[in-house]
Amino acid sequence: MHFDLNDYSIPPEAVGRPLTLVASDTDVRILDAAAEIARHHRSYDRQQSILDPAHEQALLRAKRKALHATRAGRLALAVPESDDLLERAFAPSPLPALDLSRHPEAQALDVRPHDLETYDELAHSHDDDPEQ
Repeated sequence: MHFDLNDYSIPPEAVGRPLTLVASDTDVRILDAAAEIARHHRSYDRQQSILDPAHEQALLRAKRKALHATRAGRLALAVPESDDLLERAFAPSPLPALDLSRHPEAQALDVRPHDLETYDELAHSHDDDPEQ
């Protein structure tokens, strides 16, 4: 919750609900109706994030729970090594050098790049196109 040029944490389950902030010269209290849901020491600095470790831990738990609801999260839970495998599979890597010394005919090939739209056309069947 933003107050006096600083951000004060709230429990993740309170996000989006109407809350009341009560500030004194020493504390910032955040209320949900009459119930206090957060209390922080007031900061007079600027652009600070004042976090309650309990709020941070609750947010991490919620994120982990949400991650396991996705396909990738369920895969990582079932096969922990899959994260490393996927990271390696999609990591940029240098292409191996191609030795054409025993194939002089391949050394003399002239490869001209094509317009990429040519490949798009190959991917679409003419049967699918109502204009054709």
